[in-house]
Amino acid sequence: MNLKQPHQPPFLAHWLLNKFLSKYLLEEIEGDLQEVYQDRIASKGRLYASLMYWIDMLHLSVGFMGKEVRPMNNWSMFKHYFVISCRNLSKDKGYSLVNISSLAVGMGICLALAQYIFSEFNHDPSLRDHPHIYRLTLERSLEGSLEDRDLLTAHSLGTIASEEIQGIASFTRLYVPDEGAFVSRYDQRPISMDPSEIYYVDRNFLDFFHLKLQLGDPSHALDDLFNVVISERISKRHFGNSNPIGQTLSIGGGASHGDYLVTGVIADQPENSHLQFDFLFPIKNFITYGWMGAVKRNPHIPWFVNYFELSPHADKTIIQQRIDEIIHRHKPEWNPELMLTESSSLQPISDIHLDNNRYANGDYVTNKGNPSDLNSYLIIAAIILVIAWFNYINLSTAQSMKRAGEVGIRKSMGANRAELVFQFLSEAVTINLLAAICGLGISFLALEILGDLLGKELSFTLFSKFEFWLITSLSLLGGALISGIYPAFIMSGHQPISMLSGKTNLISPKYNLRQVLVTFQFLISILLIAGTFLIYKQIDYMQNEDLGMDIDQVLVVHGPKHIEVLDGGPQLTDYEGLQAFKKYNRKMYKIFRDEVQKIPAVGSITGSWYVPGDPNFDLQDDIRRWGSPESENQTVRLVQTGLDFIKTYNLKLIAGKEFTPDLFDSRAIILNEKAVQAFGFDSPEEAVGDQLYFRKPLKIVGVVKDFHWHSLKEDHFPWIIWLTGSTPGYLSMKLNALNLEKTIPQIQEIYDQLYPGNPFEYFFMDVQFNQQYQSELQFRNLFLSLTVLAILIACIGLFAMISYAVTLKVKEIGIRKVLGASLTQLMILLSKEYFRLLALAIILALPLISFIGDKWLENYAFRTNPGPDLYIIPGCILILIAILTVSHRTLVAAQANPVDSLRAE
Repeated sequence: MNLKQPHQPPFLAHWLLNKFLSKYLLEEIEGDLQEVYQDRIASKGRLYASLMYWIDMLHLSVGFMGKEVRPMNNWSMFKHYFVISCRNLSKDKGYSLVNISSLAVGMGICLALAQYIFSEFNHDPSLRDHPHIYRLTLERSLEGSLEDRDLLTAHSLGTIASEEIQGIASFTRLYVPDEGAFVSRYDQRPISMDPSEIYYVDRNFLDFFHLKLQLGDPSHALDDLFNVVISERISKRHFGNSNPIGQTLSIGGGASHGDYLVTGVIADQPENSHLQFDFLFPIKNFITYGWMGAVKRNPHIPWFVNYFELSPHADKTIIQQRIDEIIHRHKPEWNPELMLTESSSLQPISDIHLDNNRYANGDYVTNKGNPSDLNSYLIIAAIILVIAWFNYINLSTAQSMKRAGEVGIRKSMGANRAELVFQFLSEAVTINLLAAICGLGISFLALEILGDLLGKELSFTLFSKFEFWLITSLSLLGGALISGIYPAFIMSGHQPISMLSGKTNLISPKYNLRQVLVTFQFLISILLIAGTFLIYKQIDYMQNEDLGMDIDQVLVVHGPKHIEVLDGGPQLTDYEGLQAFKKYNRKMYKIFRDEVQKIPAVGSITGSWYVPGDPNFDLQDDIRRWGSPESENQTVRLVQTGLDFIKTYNLKLIAGKEFTPDLFDSRAIILNEKAVQAFGFDSPEEAVGDQLYFRKPLKIVGVVKDFHWHSLKEDHFPWIIWLTGSTPGYLSMKLNALNLEKTIPQIQEIYDQLYPGNPFEYFFMDVQFNQQYQSELQFRNLFLSLTVLAILIACIGLFAMISYAVTLKVKEIGIRKVLGASLTQLMILLSKEYFRLLALAIILALPLISFIGDKWLENYAFRTNPGPDLYIIPGCILILIAILTVSHRTLVAAQANPVDSLRAE
């Protein structure tokens, strides 16, 4: 008869038990462990028994075991520790409130920022299930040096690449115009459309990006040249709750105007998608009719963005090489005058949102993020949580004297150090768990505030991620253990006699880790204050620095998007008709200009295709000095303007003259100083009267000082100002009076008469220009908010520590008062340690402020001078905060009646 062999405990756990326990102890308890293990198997199964065996082994091994045999771990022991933890928390409510609240705020802020950072790194979630979709980008180099980047190619590139390159599963194209239009229905008032709202796309666009229509057939929605798919927002605006399918929308101006049949309605794109549009037009319409036939006449102009979907096992590097070969082969027809070397790159969809590259013809993506800002937010969130944990360590060690008697009694009754350590760690875990629960509530409020600061709609999506809960749990447990291990060992490490006698000072200076942590909190606080101060200085500098032009009191009106040709006017049926229309266009603009200048409040008026601060600009890389070889082509930015552009924007003319009416047909241009240098002129005076070559000669009539067309984040760039007489995209007017209530309606009346059907829209140049700093302003506001929170948490901890220090020195204070100590002497006694640490923190912070400040300012071509105030003011602010934090508590203690503290002596 075979007897059933007993189950063996987990081998690794049993081996570790042998390593940790002495031979004597192992003989005492090994049999008991085996017996309990078999009983657990019989009652609850082997898995449960093995898990509990591991827990027993870890419990017995804490502290490598003392010489005494401790009771085995069981659930009642955990319950006992939990009850003691709750009792201690309720016993000292002030201490508990400070610890839990500071930890809760830290955790809540971290959760909110974690959600924001997660959403920024996980844009286009609907496309993440399709990782083989790429956007084509181009890099242009001259002799190995990168000149610029671009997104636009000829419309035939995608077709040729998909036909010739194996591994491209499909492709789609996109065109976003750089000029807006307006839309109307029947006799409705026309509504302006921003260029970024308008996409001209291939028929397969919806299927390629896995976009579903709410109404309409996605496979045929873009079949006809005059079909249009609109967003849900546009549908409600123009059609209310009625079905728009089969209805007509009239599009005026823009790349291709006309009457379009609504064939589909698509849901508004989520904020975390890089595709943000309201109108989808067929790309064939643009190729056929775009810009009054200009696209059809010039089929190789690079205006199109290409997306490619690769086969799952395709080699991206090889495909990029093949695309480069195609670009090089077709260079004579696509870019015959381009001297730069072009190379392609397939950019993953997931990289688009945080792509900070500036592209030659702009980027149609309007909701981009900033990786450096995200890194800053992540660091600050971690700092806030670390400061909260440091508060716990400091307050726990500061409170240790109150619990010395408890620890002494437990030790005298047989408790060993391992059990005490485990008890105090359980208290740390309990506090962190309570703080985490409170932090979840705080995170929802913080996320809403964060969304308001950033101008984004944020919601929690992390809660559905298993990885989030795993990382959060590990961080919570790790933080609790790290923050609780030092106080636990401090409070459990003394002899019971000394603890019961009250002679042990657990927070004596020899425990210098507490001082290190306080110094670190001061150091971080002053760095955050200095960072906030520097951000304010830089933004103020950029908003108030001389731009080389005057944008104050400049009213900018959007030019007409559609010019109605009256009976008998030119017809756009051929090239001659187009030229006649241009003359008609110039005539209408001249009439408008002359009429507006009759208004007393208007000092001057000019037109231009772009205005300062406009993210779009005309970049040309095939302009060279007259008589120079093609290899000396320069990359410049070009803006076409009307008369009085120099006068209206008060550009500083340093050579030559401004534009005059007799120069309209002479291809006259004005350069800035940077362009003079780029084309190799020795001086502005030498440049005047000379010529550049851009398909035809360009006559240089003047030179102006360098100006900031865009924000001061960018360096000066070569600019060419080109005279044109046609109706431009923007009409800029310098106003010399503040009576805008009358002036603007007068301008609108003239505008409506000459350009009927066009919406009258305007803005002030200084307000629009400063919109470029919106991301900096958001970063400043959020940085300031997080800094205030971090300092507040540190101050709460500092106040609580001062309170505990006062409690410990209450008798000393009483004796000193009896002996004649003054109020000032007592306040210095109580606070001098912390102000020494504050002074040390300020000294340590000075080189860090200099290093970090210089690194951050490297992101700006024009930057503020940090100056001595960057080092003095933050230190003074922190000293003031520290004085306010400690003065109240020390003043109350110093003013207390010494009889109250000495009556028991």
